[in-house]
Amino acid sequence: MKIRKYIVLFIIVTVIVGAGFISKGVPKLLGGSVIRLVTRQEGISDVINDVDTNLSERLSYHFQLLDLNSLAMRVTGTKVVDKGDSTVVVSEDNYLTEPHPYISDNDIDYITGEVEKLKKVSNDNGAEFLYVFAPRKSIDIKLPSIVDNYSYDNYKRYIAALNEKNIEVLDLYQKKCEESISTQDMFFITDHHWKPEYGFWANSLICQELNQRYGFEYDGKTTDINNYDVKVYQDWFLGSYGKKTGRYYAPLGLDDFSLITPNFETSLIEEQPFKDLRREGDFPQTALDLSNIETKDIHNKGVYATYSGGDYRLQIFTNYLAPNNDRILIVRDSFAGAVTPFLALNAKELYITDVRDYDYYVGEKLNLEKYISEINPNYVIVLYSGVTSVEGSAGRYDFF
Repeated sequence: MKIRKYIVLFIIVTVIVGAGFISKGVPKLLGGSVIRLVTRQEGISDVINDVDTNLSERLSYHFQLLDLNSLAMRVTGTKVVDKGDSTVVVSEDNYLTEPHPYISDNDIDYITGEVEKLKKVSNDNGAEFLYVFAPRKSIDIKLPSIVDNYSYDNYKRYIAALNEKNIEVLDLYQKKCEESISTQDMFFITDHHWKPEYGFWANSLICQELNQRYGFEYDGKTTDINNYDVKVYQDWFLGSYGKKTGRYYAPLGLDDFSLITPNFETSLIEEQPFKDLRREGDFPQTALDLSNIETKDIHNKGVYATYSGGDYRLQIFTNYLAPNNDRILIVRDSFAGAVTPFLALNAKELYITDVRDYDYYVGEKLNLEKYISEINPNYVIVLYSGVTSVEGSAGRYDFF
């Protein structure tokens, strides 16, 4: 116990010195905290919370303190961290993830009923429909035995309910299993999203599925990774779980991040109507936001948002070099951020909407029945990761 205590103390002092906590009043605050820890007046969590509260008010050292806490948690072998709005867990393979609660049959019945209504609205307006199920990281990753995780059970019951309602489904978890893709390969260490390579993979499967079901025409070169340049930024990305717990909590460290760009000609327009924004040019100029990756800043940069630029209420791509005249509407969550830039290369017009109820979105939530009748798409796609309870869904199933 004494040895562990002094290891924690050593880490605290090392990070304090390394982070440069030299502002007036800070050494006194930290020194007092260390004394309280050594003399057992307070535990490590109390000390960290006290320092965090005080310094956050005085200084912009929140991230350094979070990182300090992450080191302490590593040393003490903490595997589960309750962050209030979520629980971050270290898996048996040392990946950070989040367990998911049981979704009731009533919720699944309601959700699939809403999807069924959206399919009917689409078909009534002459559009073909496809539901794309993206697997969550926790669906088959091994978590500590003390953690309850119902991701796989929810998935099985949800897919069965969609099938019972004759909803056309592209099950990407099934594809993952068929292709023997491991969760560790597909997902980031510190984030809940899949890697850009698997956003690209998902787009390729969507194009194939639309072709096989409905005769959708697409350009094969756009779904072949050999026609793209892939630049890997090593140790560049601290994902959502890592930002919640601190950079040192994940035993495997920071994530690499891949930038995938076509090595063939592209010509697009990207619009965000609610923000009155418009970009025109090639793929990097329109489908990417390179400001998120051009400099390394693991705490303040939204590296995953390099693709698509982030989450928006409405985003529209027009493709001058499209292999067809098709118009696609895709209803998405954040997993589609690494999918839609590539899908934009295979539609004349791609309309992307996020109907979740987030205060930071600009523009009113779309009523999809009205919007579908307005734009008359050839295809309507829903791409969501996992399945979420109605109460915890942030409105993602409120399509109308």
